[in-house]
Amino acid sequence: MDLAMTSSTNAESPLLIVDNVTKYYDHNLALREVDISLYSGEIVGFLGVNGAGKSTLMNIITGYIAPSMGNILLQGQSILENPITSRSLIGYLPENPPLYHEMTAFEYLSFIAQVRLNKASKQEQLEAIRSVIDKLNLKTMEHRLIAHLSKGYRQRVGIASTLLGSPPLLIWDEPTAGLDPQQLQEIHQILRELRTHHTILLSSHMLHEIESLCDRIIVLHQGEVIQSSTPKDLKALCQQYHPILEIEFDIPVTTEILSRLKEDLPHDVSIEYPVPQKENSYIEVQFSPDFTGDSRKILWQIIKKNQWDLLHFHAREISLEDSFLSLTRVHPKEA
Repeated sequence: MDLAMTSSTNAESPLLIVDNVTKYYDHNLALREVDISLYSGEIVGFLGVNGAGKSTLMNIITGYIAPSMGNILLQGQSILENPITSRSLIGYLPENPPLYHEMTAFEYLSFIAQVRLNKASKQEQLEAIRSVIDKLNLKTMEHRLIAHLSKGYRQRVGIASTLLGSPPLLIWDEPTAGLDPQQLQEIHQILRELRTHHTILLSSHMLHEIESLCDRIIVLHQGEVIQSSTPKDLKALCQQYHPILEIEFDIPVTTEILSRLKEDLPHDVSIEYPVPQKENSYIEVQFSPDFTGDSRKILWQIIKKNQWDLLHFHAREISLEDSFLSLTRVHPKEA
């Protein structure tokens, strides 16, 4: 079975629709016919290796760059036709928030409020600032220069700025990069609380973070969406169709064993040895995502042919990281 995109059906209309978006930089293809839908109240994880096209797609959704083809609909309106209105509906936090370090946290949020809430009265702007300061627990730090704030508090200021005006869609790129465990826990709690009133698209390289926070995961690879599903379903699909097969020999693994495995297995099979946190009698084998045969049967036939004695042979439980690596371990596309 091919690991095609899967997602649960949702009766309500999507908040955001990315419709057949393609992007070229000169003659270089960055995104190919990308289709994505986000629904109200979702936290959606956005995964991809460096160069997969994540930043390009986020910049298109937020209106910073235009697609070569396709359209983006936010609350039913095209962001290409209504860029100013659409931007007011998005709170975007780039990986490196453009904070003004010579300002205090309060001054910076006041500046952003004047831009994002330019039609609101001064009193309404002040109330909005006070609201996000309270949400992000910034009260004790609001009059400190941003230059003197810790990494965690600078991230809070950046997050607070995205909440001004209460936009329905939040797009955060690596919001927890560089934070310590305590800061991570605090930001995660804030994120969970925000889902009540916002849809959140979260890009992160921290897969345990994505797994614990997100309702759904979108995997982008070589400019295309190759998977959209819940973390649980993604792991289950990879476990069933692309398992990691763990072999424990009754002797330490030798170069002869490794050599024979490489000779007998298809060329695009991944062999891991040594296996982290395992003794030197273990090997892990995983077939490529486009392999359609019975990997367990093929490997067992090789074991029997070579008359190797085993202590055990099974498919180990797969992690989200395993699933992501399996999905993105494909042959480079032809030029």
